[in-house]
Amino acid sequence: MRNRVLLGVGLAVVTLLVVGVIGWRHLGGDATTEVFGEAALPRCSGVEVGVAEVEGMRLPAIPMARGMRCTLTYRVWNPGDADLTVTGFRQAIGGPGGGAGFRVVAVNGTAIDHTASADGDDIDARWSGETPLAPEDFAIVEVEVAFRSSGCTARGTLTSWSSVLVEGKRDERRVTLPLAAFFRGTRDSTCGSRVTRAAR
Repeated sequence: MRNRVLLGVGLAVVTLLVVGVIGWRHLGGDATTEVFGEAALPRCSGVEVGVAEVEGMRLPAIPMARGMRCTLTYRVWNPGDADLTVTGFRQAIGGPGGGAGFRVVAVNGTAIDHTASADGDDIDARWSGETPLAPEDFAIVEVEVAFRSSGCTARGTLTSWSSVLVEGKRDERRVTLPLAAFFRGTRDSTCGSRVTRAAR
């Protein structure tokens, strides 16, 4: 009889634990873990976009040349059942202090943050906002990039990764986005060529 009572108590404890874990997940305790991104083909004006292959990845290659202006579009997917929010975006070396031949101008129609981050870094482009991300749906993140006349990037292929910050009721996670394109150095973006032309 005592063994049956102990068995019943043990089953009740296990049931409570399972229900507790399910409840925690449902409340958004780890709601952001399944979020992922997709990248669309870039839309550009002022330049002719080519193709490059780096380490097995074949992607559009955007020339960093005068007049270049492109929109990089991402879909951020939420496969779960909790309401989430995209609250931030970050693009490597695309910020005000970045030295590359491209810069991020705006994200979802809003200018990027031109102040330094908490660690004093303004090399990466940063954006803060609130874009709803409904359950089993996606949010669009559109990133406008343009040629940076003060930047210096030699001929070759440049890789710049980006990420979004996604928040739930009880957690947040930075999600790395797939590459939408490579950036390609040109005569306009090469420091030495620009100095030589200026000296003539």
